[in-house]
Amino acid sequence: MKIRNESCQRIFVHGFGMRGFFWDLWLIDSASRGILSLAPDLQFDTPFQGAQMLVNLVDQQFSAHKKQIVLIGHSLGGILVALAARSIPREQLRALVIIGSPFGSPGRSSLDILIRSLIRIHLIPGFLIRNTFFGPKVSKESQQLLFDKAVPESQQLLNIVSDSSWLKDELFPEPIPLPVLGITSPWDKIVPPASSRHLIDALGGTFVELGEEIKMGHNDLAVLPDTVTHLSTLIDEWLGSQVPTFPSE
Repeated sequence: MKIRNESCQRIFVHGFGMRGFFWDLWLIDSASRGILSLAPDLQFDTPFQGAQMLVNLVDQQFSAHKKQIVLIGHSLGGILVALAARSIPREQLRALVIIGSPFGSPGRSSLDILIRSLIRIHLIPGFLIRNTFFGPKVSKESQQLLFDKAVPESQQLLNIVSDSSWLKDELFPEPIPLPVLGITSPWDKIVPPASSRHLIDALGGTFVELGEEIKMGHNDLAVLPDTVTHLSTLIDEWLGSQVPTFPSE
């Protein structure tokens, strides 16, 4: 049975502090395109627990709908979908899309920027660092509204992400055997393109750096409908360019 691109499900994953509401605009966009999508509220104490939750969720959704799934992860969520993909049966997944996710050996400056920012957001007033997470198109009001929804993480998870040593190159020693698309922006002040490229190269995927004119900051895709439309179209076109997959009977 051939699985067409338009028949795939999409599961959106955010890994830290935001939960499913980060993807509200994406769910609206998916519904307008007739794509079955969901954005789970994952709460976990370690990234590996979060990845296992995704493994279980993909299995449930595939069993219920008999449609392959595109996992789309942002920031730490990109690491989660990559970890999960290693344990998900190949016939259940169509592709991975990873947006603005960090990676690299301990001490890489771009990764350190993300870790410091994630920890500081729970320790000092948000307005002091909020602007760092957005591009110039996002109003101060929209920035505040998004971070007002942010949720506290467990101390165990905070301890893990504050130590970048677990995000080492050995985490993904070989490419993942399915299509992988990495997306980043030169306007991302949290995870620069070089850090995202390092992850996508490790996974054996295709890397796309958005043009300067898009001006997409790290969290813009949660609050700007035009940005969501642009990225959704990019993802649809990329999926359409991939060789169709055939799940096991």
